[in-house]
Amino acid sequence: MFNMPIFCTVIRHHNSYDLTTNCVKSLENIKLNSQIFIIEDGSTDGSEKKIKTLKSKVPIKIISTKGVHLEYCRALNLGIKHALKENFKYIFVVNTDTKKFSTNYFEVALKDFEKDPSIGKWGSKVYDYDGKRRGGGEVMHKLGINLTTPTEGYILNSKALDQIGLFDEKLYRYFEDLDLIIRLRSSGYSIFCNMTVSFDHLGGGLSGNYPYIRNYYRVRNVIWFIKHYKPGNIYNRLHYIGSYIKGSLIRLLNSIKNGEIKRSAVLFYSVVKGITIGTLTKWK
Repeated sequence: MFNMPIFCTVIRHHNSYDLTTNCVKSLENIKLNSQIFIIEDGSTDGSEKKIKTLKSKVPIKIISTKGVHLEYCRALNLGIKHALKENFKYIFVVNTDTKKFSTNYFEVALKDFEKDPSIGKWGSKVYDYDGKRRGGGEVMHKLGINLTTPTEGYILNSKALDQIGLFDEKLYRYFEDLDLIIRLRSSGYSIFCNMTVSFDHLGGGLSGNYPYIRNYYRVRNVIWFIKHYKPGNIYNRLHYIGSYIKGSLIRLLNSIKNGEIKRSAVLFYSVVKGITIGTLTKWK
């Protein structure tokens, strides 16, 4: 049974050759990892050529977007669709700034999935590169949603995806995992975290390089999410929205203090646009 191609891994590469390389080196040590799909998402730093020569003990398939930058949701959906087409039962979606995966990661996951077929999303513990615990296991409350699985990487049940669909590409990035959790639970699937295995995540390894994307989509999406799902009461909702806008404003103020004129302008524009679009338009 353990020799069957049950698991595959989907990662997205964009201007991150060193991180992607280290991630693949660690992924190849996971037992039962049958395939690694790398989505080459319109890199502009020349790494799109180097990534095609990447070698691994686990078969790698490079899926190129042919120079088009799809971003997080669309790029990962492209990889997931390939995995579904090749009939993998479980798909590990994970960020490229990750490493040090437990070698028995998939073995532990498989036992949990076989014990409880209703598991739609499976996760583990996560640490940062310095060994500090980042998450996974404890119940967290994010925008009124209870979750135990980390956002940095998790395994999805293909059967569940066939039923509920993939990431909502209109979100572009941010909160797509929360939307997926809500849809999974609505269809009778559970979310499970096994704390006996783990991996490390750098955190902010890539997003910090793109201030517009990081701030605009966080602000727009949190407003969309609250308007659509209406978690908690009115005070809870205002708090959720305010906390994310506050984070963006703090980054803006720090940028102004540091005299980063161009970055400050980008941050200001991204926040104002995020509030405007999020308020005036609907997600669903």
